[in-house]
Amino acid sequence: MVIRIFFALVTLAVLGLAIGSLVYILEEVEKPKVAAAREIKEAAPPKPIDPGIREYKAALKLAKNRQLAAARDKLRYIIRYFPRSERHQMARNLCSEINLDLLISPNFVEGKKDYEVVSGDSLSEIAKKHETTIECLKRLNGMMDFKIMPGDHLLTRSLNFKVSVDTKRKTLTMLEDGEFFAEFPVIDIRLPGKLRPPVQDTVRSKHALAGKSTLITTQRGYDLAPKELRFSRRGLKIVGHKQKESEDQLVQPGIIMDPTDVEELTMLLRVSTAVHIL
Repeated sequence: MVIRIFFALVTLAVLGLAIGSLVYILEEVEKPKVAAAREIKEAAPPKPIDPGIREYKAALKLAKNRQLAAARDKLRYIIRYFPRSERHQMARNLCSEINLDLLISPNFVEGKKDYEVVSGDSLSEIAKKHETTIECLKRLNGMMDFKIMPGDHLLTRSLNFKVSVDTKRKTLTMLEDGEFFAEFPVIDIRLPGKLRPPVQDTVRSKHALAGKSTLITTQRGYDLAPKELRFSRRGLKIVGHKQKESEDQLVQPGIIMDPTDVEELTMLLRVSTAVHIL
């Protein structure tokens, strides 16, 4: 009986020591660690607010309500002042789409003028006089051919863009009066010979490719054929190429882009437009 009591007391003592040790560890070791971690967490700066997200949501709302000019201005604000925003690239993409829609919309009159055709006029002469392109005149006025008559009224829209090709980002960017207008992705950039960036050149001519023949703007079949823009430097041009086509089908050399984007560029870029390759 005495032995049992003795062992019971010893067990209680050991248990007491264990509990005491645990309490000591919790109070003196773990508790300070938890407190220190809490202090670090509380001291950590909060994630900065991205104002570009708020502005982009506002631009989307305006676009959905067909207030395209206001939406464009909001997107330009993001592009200019919030280059690190999560919505920056999305703003560039949407702004490009809106600007192209507004450009060819007869209902949006900003930057457009009404011109009355006179005897002896041609689309090429009107385009040159108003610093635009034949392709833009046709799309803006819903024309299927080149026929015009004295007394006809045409909407005109000058096209004066600053164009740059970024070889690192693989983009072609257009500015108008210092403001973002549009940006297009570039598939590949293969400069001729030993030519290396930076390069400054100008658009010398625009052609359509019909089999082994090339067509100029006013020739039959031009509208439906694949396009290319040729620069003053021999061998330098913007050409279309579909992503799904094999690498060995790429035209050498050139600034390789999606054919749909090249089609847009033939409308937007006048002959003599300067292009900077960076």
